[in-house]
Order: sequence, then C-alpha cells, then structure tokens
Amino acid sequence: MNCQEALSLLYDIIDKESSEINAKEVEEHLDKCKHCFEIYRMEQSIQNFIDEKLANDQSPVRLDKLKSKILQNLDEVDASCQKRSSKSFFKLPVVIVAAAASIIILLGAAYIANSLNDHNNYYNPLEESHLAAIKDTDISGNPDVLTLINTAFRNYRYEIDKTIGNFELVNGHNEEILDANMIHFIYRDNGHMVSVFLASEDEFIIPPELLNNGIVHNNIKLFDHDCKGCRLVYQKQGSTIIVTASSDKNVNLLEFIPGRSSI
Repeated sequence: MNCQEALSLLYDIIDKESSEINAKEVEEHLDKCKHCFEIYRMEQSIQNFIDEKLANDQSPVRLDKLKSKILQNLDEVDASCQKRSSKSFFKLPVVIVAAAASIIILLGAAYIANSLNDHNNYYNPLEESHLAAIKDTDISGNPDVLTLINTAFRNYRYEIDKTIGNFELVNGHNEEILDANMIHFIYRDNGHMVSVFLASEDEFIIPPELLNNGIVHNNIKLFDHDCKGCRLVYQKQGSTIIVTASSDKNVNLLEFIPGRSSI
C-alpha cells in the first residue's frame, strides 16, 4: 500500500468505517511510513476538534465538504512529498503544519458561519421586533393592553405586572415570531424601553446553546444572551417561556421580572 492509498482510507479509519482488511493494511503502512503517521495523528486531532465544536449545533456544517477540502490539502502534501527523498522526512513537519493551518482556518470559518446561522435563527427575530417597537412613534398607549394582560393570564397562566420599578407597561400586541404566537408587551421608563415576549413552550424553545449556562437570580433560573445589538434574557415558568429584551445597556434585565406564574 502506497501513501496515496493509505491517505484515501484515512477518514474511514478515523470514523471506524473501514473494513478490517483495509484497517490492517493502513496500520502496517503507518508503522513503516513516518510521513503518513504524522498526517494520521494530525487528522485524528482535527476530527476530535470537529466533534467537540459541532456536537450540539442544530445546523451542523456539512462535514463531507470539509473533509473533501481536507483531503485535497493532504493530496497536495502527498504529491509534494513524493518528490522528496526519504532523507527529507525531517522537513515534513513544516509542510504538515502548513496544511493543518489551512484546515483549521476552514473549520474556524465554518464554525463562525454556523454561529451566525444560529444567531439568525434564534435571536435576530426577537431583536428586530424589540428595535421596531423602539422606533414606533405611536407608543403612548394601547387601550387593549388590559385585554392582553388577561389573555396572558388565561393562555399562559402568567400574571403580568403593570409597573416594574420605574418602568410602566405602555403598549402591547400579538405577534408571530419564529413561527410562535407571542404576546409582546412594551415597558418604558422615560427613554428606556424593555420588551417582554410570552410564548408557549410547545411553540417556542430556549436556544439550546444557553441551556448549560443558566444562572439563578432571585430564585429564578435565567438564560442570558448578550450581543452588540440587543440583550435577551430567557426564563421558563410552568409551560410558558418569557423573554425580556433591551438594546439599552443601562437596563439590568436580570432584575427585570415582568410577572409571575399563577400555577
């Protein structure tokens, strides 16, 4: 078995998808070939990196495309090394590091793209809804807001407070966000504004990436997401998901509890 044949089976070996015969032949080749053994060790580390970074992603990167690009890099390394004599093995680590660097760049870009995709899927619609409420010139009041409070109690068993500290409930409306029917309440304290979204857990979920980073504050478990545009704080009361949102960094959303569950 030559280097090209061994490298073509490399991912099958790492993924444990090769036959016993192929695996044995590759192992025998790795025992004899320092060049391929170094690449195998590098690829195993990269595969572990992929598994760790993408294990919990909801929209995983197409690993087959990444692997194709990785194999292309390895083919180029192999072709380069075929021109070298056996005494040039001491120069191989430099070539391997260069290949590894290009692969890590590919994986890093893919992981960043995946993170942006998650942001667009989970957070952007709520942020945009809050920012639209801020720009609404007719924010003085909504005569139907009391009806919305009653709806929140009837549908979600959640009692909305009309005042929270210096903030007053000034407006609200029904809205569909991320395919979930929500009630969007708007609180104001002079120039400061906070949005409160209520939704059923049957229609809306707390982003999975936040679930392992919850904090308990005032005996309530909160899940905090803070980005440049808007801060979002999630909580679950009974079967209701409550999200508070503000683009004002002076507002402490961890202290902004809009009501309580009546269950």
